[in-house]
Amino acid sequence: MTNSETSRARGDLAWFICLTIGITWLSYLPIIVAVRRDETVDHNSPVALLGLLAVLAPALTACALAAVRGGRRELRTLLGMAGRWRFPLRWYLVVLVVPFAVLLTGVAVDSLVSGVPPEAWILAPSAQTLATFWIAPLGEDLGWRGYALSRALTRWSPVATSLILGPIWALWHLPMALVPGTAQADQSFLLFTVQVTGATMLFTRVFIATRGSVLAMILMHAAANLSFNVVPVFAHEGGNATRTALISVLYLVAGVVALLTLPRRAERVQPEKASVPAD
Repeated sequence: MTNSETSRARGDLAWFICLTIGITWLSYLPIIVAVRRDETVDHNSPVALLGLLAVLAPALTACALAAVRGGRRELRTLLGMAGRWRFPLRWYLVVLVVPFAVLLTGVAVDSLVSGVPPEAWILAPSAQTLATFWIAPLGEDLGWRGYALSRALTRWSPVATSLILGPIWALWHLPMALVPGTAQADQSFLLFTVQVTGATMLFTRVFIATRGSVLAMILMHAAANLSFNVVPVFAHEGGNATRTALISVLYLVAGVVALLTLPRRAERVQPEKASVPAD
């Protein structure tokens, strides 16, 4: 890339991060205030619509920036990444299986260390889970992966990109940690940041392998959300604090292992241009 292209990618990334975090935090502020006042915030509440806006903020921001800074062509490229479904079958298996494998490994290790067998390995998903586990991936991954990750990879290595975007993605979730009952509130924010950074490493590896497929990101994110709702990790699901901490560490380990499998030719890539052969 030329210096001007690198500078523009850096500017695009900065605009995306600032706007996305700003919109999400402002959208969550009334929700946090309502919760602190012990007001009921359900799916029928007007305040809940702000929660939906917060989740959709990454995708909406990415589309707006792509259109404003790059025009229709860049917007079409971004949206086309969401429909990029032609990649090897093994990567479909990876994105759907790995999130469950990480959590089930955590349950197994916790059982071995404590000497207490788990009461359950898998729980039946609730109707609410089945209705909502896919919403966050649709709202987040077009932005955080299709827009931010693709631009970060033109400037930094996959490892550096993951270590930079992981904590920033965790920071974007910070308001959710202030709302009881969320996955972010059910663990320390430090552990959540470790977990999300490991997940970002996994996303980066798959993103490169699938030539920048946002569809692969959405599927993996949805599988992760579903796994956290059906594998008992958190205390209110039958899990415990040790198991929660184990999951964060295991996600980081899985992410490191994933990046270690990157071929040398993928050290500098431009996934949005499909410049890396699928492996």
